[in-house]
Amino acid sequence: MTKVNSAHGSGRPAPIRTRATAKEADRDPDLWLGTARIEPKSDVEAGAYGTWRITYRVGRYGIDNSGAVRVAIRDMSDWGRPQFDDPAADGYVTIAHTGAAKLRVRYEPRGGVRPSRKVIAIEVYDGSLAAGSLVTLTWGDRSGGSRGSRAQSFCDDRFEFSTLVDCFGTGVYEPLPTSPTLRIVPSRAARLVAIAPSNALVGARTSLVVVAEDRWGNPATDYRGRIRVSGADGGPTTYRFIRSDRGAHRLNDVVFHAAGDRKLAVADGSGLTAVSNPVLVAQRGPEYRLLWGDTQAQSGATVGTGSVEAFFRFARDVAGLDFIAHSANDFQIEPAHWRETRAAVRRFHEPGRFVPFLSFEWSGNTPAGGDHNVIYLGDDGPLHRSSHWLLRDRREEHLDRYPVRELWRALRGRGDVIAIPHIGGRRADLDHID
Repeated sequence: MTKVNSAHGSGRPAPIRTRATAKEADRDPDLWLGTARIEPKSDVEAGAYGTWRITYRVGRYGIDNSGAVRVAIRDMSDWGRPQFDDPAADGYVTIAHTGAAKLRVRYEPRGGVRPSRKVIAIEVYDGSLAAGSLVTLTWGDRSGGSRGSRAQSFCDDRFEFSTLVDCFGTGVYEPLPTSPTLRIVPSRAARLVAIAPSNALVGARTSLVVVAEDRWGNPATDYRGRIRVSGADGGPTTYRFIRSDRGAHRLNDVVFHAAGDRKLAVADGSGLTAVSNPVLVAQRGPEYRLLWGDTQAQSGATVGTGSVEAFFRFARDVAGLDFIAHSANDFQIEPAHWRETRAAVRRFHEPGRFVPFLSFEWSGNTPAGGDHNVIYLGDDGPLHRSSHWLLRDRREEHLDRYPVRELWRALRGRGDVIAIPHIGGRRADLDHID
């Protein structure tokens, strides 16, 4: 077995991703493209250091001279950066293989296709790999004194090491039918967080969200502490967390009997404490209430993580938000994803407690207007994408609107929509504001 532990070579294959065209691959792509597995497969604690071995078995096509294997992770992941030069430093990566070819390896932080652009590229040169050959990537090799690689610091039920292969050296990469995945879980509780509404009425019931967080801010799902609440004039004073809370619990029926600026305090028997945000308690309701939310966030269907269902549940039950907008990049929104989002908006809407808004991020380039979050008051607004750049299904391409003035033309006259310039990846050009 040959071992490679340094980065060489120049140039980069184009990050193209297409479907296999061979009839045989359609019947059994594992047979032709190969397979990949990861060890260990056990759950990974968020932010922990470890060693993971991804082994790719070459398929029937083999890999020709100048062909390559890519292992990619998501752009938004903070998994430790790989390196190939210092065996004693964090993130040391080595490559071992069977077969007659030589390999060179490099890290390309933007080498893949969105949303998985962080790539370890393994290029075959001076020979080829036959079917059945093994290529093993050891991410976090500790043999030279390294602590290993630091895992992603936020939880993910399905963290994927997307594995792609260019068998013929053409620059076209085929994703394996199944790539290795891990589940990233929280560690033990390191702090408590208390979230209260900003406004309350004297004598009326209000609520308090208490979250046990690990050191990275993930809900500590195994937390079973007994908390004591103080600072209110009525309502619950103690609560013991149970399994179904998954580290976050909403206490209802909190009551204040006197007006003023109030705060709630929480403590458990292990020394964890928290103080809530200020609550303005008044005799009668203000003309406007102070509500908290987020107009720009995404789930795993685009560049975020997790399901749409988990997205809305986290916003409501853990972040304690009053409203949320699921603003996925339009050129990546599959029709099924848009239907799923609309259904979730209807399902999670609880007037007076939680309002999810139907939204998308119009993602045109800056000269055409740049990113804008389009937010509907209702739950059935139209999806006018800027383009279908990452979509294979182009049946809705006739609904695209580009540049942004064409979007304004399509939305003008509606009384249920706003568009907010987004200073994000594609900066909004404020000259295009309607």
